Amino acid sequence: MVSKSGNTYELLQLIPFLRGLPSQCIGIFGNASAPLASDMDVVLDASVEREADPDNLAPTASATVALSLGHALAVALMRARNFSVEDFERFHPGGHLGRSLRLTVRDVMHGRDEIAIAHPADSLKQVSSR
Repeated sequence: MVSKSGNTYELLQLIPFLRGLPSQCIGIFGNASAPLASDMDVVLDASVEREADPDNLAPTASATVALSLGHALAVALMRARNFSVEDFERFHPGGHLGRSLRLTVRDVMHGRDEIAIAHPADSLKQVSSR
């Protein structure tokens, strides 16, 4: 669960459902002592001193911190569980990345006999019309 404030009503309503699942609840919060934090098994502190916007309102810096923590957690779990390319293909077959793991150049060439070439000085309009 990810929340800057840790007070979001909709997320608080999810707690009973989440507790019924056979898994740990991990929260990434901008306020580690927020109400949602007490319902988590693990809390990762994503607090920031200040947001990047001029009025310190929009969750700019805190969203980046939360995203980074989430990615670090995902990579750590992938390593701990020896998650392989084959696992990714099996569990995410319909997504772009899962599909791309099976694609070959022949699959995406669509029977074209020629290859388009773009030069550094070409405009975007020239390149997109090829």
